[in-house]
Amino acid sequence: MSLQSSAGDLLASRNSKRQGCCVGRHGRGERDNRKVTLALVIAPLAAIAAAPSAITALLIVQSKGSSGDISRQHRAVNSSSSTFLIRGTILACRRRRERVPSFRREPMPRELLYSELADFKVDVAELRKYYESTVLQSPATDHVDGMPTYQGWALTSRDGSIADGVKANRSGPALTGAVTPTPLCTDVIRDTLEKVESLGLRYFRARIFRLDHGYPMEFHTDVRHEAWRLHIPIITAETSLFQWELVNGEIVSVHLPADGRAWLVRVDQRHRAINTSEGAGDRVHVVQSIVRGCVSRRHFGANRYVLPRGLRLGPARRNPHGPLNSEQVGNSIA
Repeated sequence: MSLQSSAGDLLASRNSKRQGCCVGRHGRGERDNRKVTLALVIAPLAAIAAAPSAITALLIVQSKGSSGDISRQHRAVNSSSSTFLIRGTILACRRRRERVPSFRREPMPRELLYSELADFKVDVAELRKYYESTVLQSPATDHVDGMPTYQGWALTSRDGSIADGVKANRSGPALTGAVTPTPLCTDVIRDTLEKVESLGLRYFRARIFRLDHGYPMEFHTDVRHEAWRLHIPIITAETSLFQWELVNGEIVSVHLPADGRAWLVRVDQRHRAINTSEGAGDRVHVVQSIVRGCVSRRHFGANRYVLPRGLRLGPARRNPHGPLNSEQVGNSIA
């Protein structure tokens, strides 16, 4: 072997070691290169995530002689050590968690029964005037045949008639298709429904229901999945109540006042509406079924009812319920 060839081999060997290339049997240099690349990617991202406005981290990677070992040095503005960088990351993560609400948006908590609709108010006097001057001039439909104490008028229906969707039986096409305005969906009623839509609540089967004293409504569930209805009271009395039956037999009752507010109520749990006092007058509400998945936490106002911890609602079934007593008349919202 010539002297020139030996010198060339020696120079190539030194350059290979200096650049951290793969020399030797275990490929140590190649593994080190991968570590360097990973560190160069992760370190700046960690610094930005920890405190993007106060800390800027710079990773300097140096290679050492023939051993191929890698030394890493972290230099940070306003930081003297990597310990500060780690602590900053932990604190930033904690702050983010504190800013995120503790509840989940979907699904809604099972124990929530009703809530005032946030950011909603209508002129109930105008609604009452429209009901008396226009709605009452149209023929009403019995919710149950032969029971005139519970009647209604459709505001949106499947075929555009004021009778469709009022009756308790649900034959024919799905009621989710009951979105065609009827002749009664005009003036202040139309404006009210549009205001509901502006809040992101998609509705179907809008109607006006009139409940008089004496209608024996049973506790019942309307669907098997989480479902909400929106009630806008037009005419009411203190003895008009919305109720839910709990697993321990307790009755949760609430009076929904006719003051221009709207109320989201659960109808996938055992519930009923009643008018308990004879001669107190009719209970008249605008009622809308809400499309599944539309209701979120932003729709809940200050007035709401959440069951105490450990209590859950009863299973879905239909059965008659006995007469009311004074202990079953619960919450009254001012």
